[in-house]
Amino acid sequence: LEGVGRHARQQAGCEFLQGVLAGTSEEASPDAFLAVVGALVEQFADLSYDSYGSQALQALVPVADADQQELILERMKGQVVQLSNDKHGCRVVQKVLQTFPERASVQLAEELLDDVQTCIESPHGNRVMQLCIDSLPPDYLALLVAAIDDKADAAVRHQYGTRVMQRVVQCCRRHDELDKLEPLLDRLANDAPALAKDKFGHYMLLCVLENGRPEDRSRIIEALRKDIVQVATCKSGASVVDKSIEVATASDESLLVGERRLLVRALLGHTEGGEEDSVDISATDRIAEDAFGHRTLVNIIKLCTGSDREMVRQRFVAGPGVGGRHRHVIQAALQESFGRGLHKPVAGLNGEADGADVGEAAQDDPKAAEDPAPDDADDGHRVYLGGLPPRCSRGEVTDYFSTFGEVKDVSLEGPDGHQWVTFADTAAVEAVCSQSEDHRISGRVIDV
Repeated sequence: LEGVGRHARQQAGCEFLQGVLAGTSEEASPDAFLAVVGALVEQFADLSYDSYGSQALQALVPVADADQQELILERMKGQVVQLSNDKHGCRVVQKVLQTFPERASVQLAEELLDDVQTCIESPHGNRVMQLCIDSLPPDYLALLVAAIDDKADAAVRHQYGTRVMQRVVQCCRRHDELDKLEPLLDRLANDAPALAKDKFGHYMLLCVLENGRPEDRSRIIEALRKDIVQVATCKSGASVVDKSIEVATASDESLLVGERRLLVRALLGHTEGGEEDSVDISATDRIAEDAFGHRTLVNIIKLCTGSDREMVRQRFVAGPGVGGRHRHVIQAALQESFGRGLHKPVAGLNGEADGADVGEAAQDDPKAAEDPAPDDADDGHRVYLGGLPPRCSRGEVTDYFSTFGEVKDVSLEGPDGHQWVTFADTAAVEAVCSQSEDHRISGRVIDV
């Protein structure tokens, strides 16, 4: 027992002490148990920094009684920040917060908030901060918010800081205290376009869109649509726009319904405050051409209802369509949303149509509208290809795309010059189009 601290720092000794504390060691008498607990509590702070010692303490914390818990907190006093930022000590602090949060959270928070920036930006301390925020009683939320407010703008853009700030928003929402974050939420909304394009900052916007009040969501969406092309053609920004469409579509709040319509108008090229028939075609074309932006257009095609649906129809079906390498993905979404009988062309790379309109075809051949080509029924299951290797075979194409679903047909020399793969269902098409990595056949990147 005199060497408990020394043995706790060794693997075999740590495992033996864990057995004593768990009651699984045959040599663990009640007196030995109490002696081990007392020795570990006495050296609690020093052992917390050791790899094996910290593991022994994590076994100790759950079996400590109320008096021993008080002694543990006493031993930690003055060292909470240092322990939290240590790779071993942080695990011990987290175990304390998980085991007796009511007793520990306020005392630990008082020390953490004295050096909150260090903890927020630490790969270890941020985890302690998140758990402490979750454990704090509602009465202490105002103290927490006051302590972090002047550091929040930098924290939301930090790799670890954004996690802590998201937890603050979630905690305030859980306790119905989001009004305490009013200044921060205002700043986030004002800076939404820049944050949406930030590698870590966009996660904060996603959190507010998910957990914020209707007015918070509305302000973010309003700010995003003012710079919609730049935001929607950025990987992180496109995810924020998609979340905006999702939360606004799921809400029946009139404020969000109105903002959703304005956001859809912006994505379709309608100028701010302009008439519905005044459209900047190039804006939507730039979004459609982008690897991330075109997925946003697919989302609004699939989710749109009411007047939004009519705007989509006017832009893509009755209007000029879109060009670019992703045009066939957009056309597949249009056919799924507006019916399999849709034969309205989507503009090609140079503005040419990819096929004849069913009305024009009917004028040339009266039977065309009554008896469409057999391939049309499969168009929603088809992906069009470009940039295939010169000597690429049907077998190579089939082998690659079979990983996404059942392949019904492969055409490398279609009558209109197109190359495509036809799947058995639309799920495979969506899987192909949603892949974030490049599609490669024989080591060459291909267009899909």
